[in-house]
Amino acid sequence: MALTIRQLSTSVIPPGGIPTCITYPDAVEGATADFELKSGLLHRLPTIYGLSMEDPNQHLMEFQFICTSMTPQGADEQILKLKAFPFSLADKAKQWLYELPSGCSTSWADIMKAFLEKYFPTSCIIMLRKKISGIQQGQDESYAEYYERFKTLITQCPQHGMKNETLLTCFYDGLTNLERDMLDAASGGSFVDKEPAAGMVLIENRALNQQQYGCSKSTHTREKVHEGMKGQVMACGVCSMQEHMSDQCPQLMEGGNFEGVNALGFQQEYQRPRNDPYSNTYNPGWRDHPNFRWRDNENAQQASQALNQRPPGFFPKPQAPLNPTSFNTSNSNSNASSSNDELIKALAKSTQALLAGQNNHERQINTIGTDMAEMKKQMSQVVEFMGKFHE
Repeated sequence: MALTIRQLSTSVIPPGGIPTCITYPDAVEGATADFELKSGLLHRLPTIYGLSMEDPNQHLMEFQFICTSMTPQGADEQILKLKAFPFSLADKAKQWLYELPSGCSTSWADIMKAFLEKYFPTSCIIMLRKKISGIQQGQDESYAEYYERFKTLITQCPQHGMKNETLLTCFYDGLTNLERDMLDAASGGSFVDKEPAAGMVLIENRALNQQQYGCSKSTHTREKVHEGMKGQVMACGVCSMQEHMSDQCPQLMEGGNFEGVNALGFQQEYQRPRNDPYSNTYNPGWRDHPNFRWRDNENAQQASQALNQRPPGFFPKPQAPLNPTSFNTSNSNSNASSSNDELIKALAKSTQALLAGQNNHERQINTIGTDMAEMKKQMSQVVEFMGKFHE
């Protein structure tokens, strides 16, 4: 009887089940292929998704370590890996496995080769080989950190194909001058005179000793920063330059604008000279001051002029600062220019600085007034005393 179109179009599973890329080999003598994968094993397997940032060599290393550690008693280890490997793949990586030709893998070595050809091609091997051969220790990198980075590159590329003596030469050439000299000293002469096996042990022991007893990277970095900060000058608060202090900024002193400096509160404290009559403290040097010699009327006039003379460092009270609100436009248009807003903020900030300077000057004026009043009182006492003395 002829088959109908419906019957011919129906999917029929071929003999032997669904095709698969993995064909299990016969178990080795003394082992069996008839065993069940335990859930404890499957839950501990690493997972790879087939992304470019993943490390396929590390995945294989972790996978084999777990399978070797958790092989059921009597089970063939190679067959165990072939059965468990699909459970360590996800997303793109699992789709790659399904797309392999049927029966192409008959051993664990076949699966590893196909997997690395897909996710660790020759271009990756060449790139990592260049990194190993051209490795250089950083200026802020300790010897132990440099050694760990060197080991990581070798682990990422076990297919580098470089001999141990070549690896040791690359490691030695990449050291800083100081670390290379220290490694030579630890070798009792020259490191390159060591045998490869002894050289491997030496560089590993040096890294281990530094990790146990050496300083950490953070401590090394803090020392570098501390040394770099020595001798630095505090930056100017006006122009952010380090060549001068804020009270010596050229932008403020251009054209003799000392009042602007004073208004911003950057004026240095005035150092009163010896025999200064404006000081509010007793100074034994007053007796030598020329204004206190009352031999004639000229000295008295000079003393009177000294009272009215403006002291050095005294500046007139600055004019009232502009009101920042005067810059606000009466137009309530919400689409005002952002540059005008920034200008208003800058002017308001400058106004606050001027107000602070004005308050500082008012306190200075009050202090000077008090000093002058006290001085007048003392001078009147001196005049009275000298008058009695001449009588």
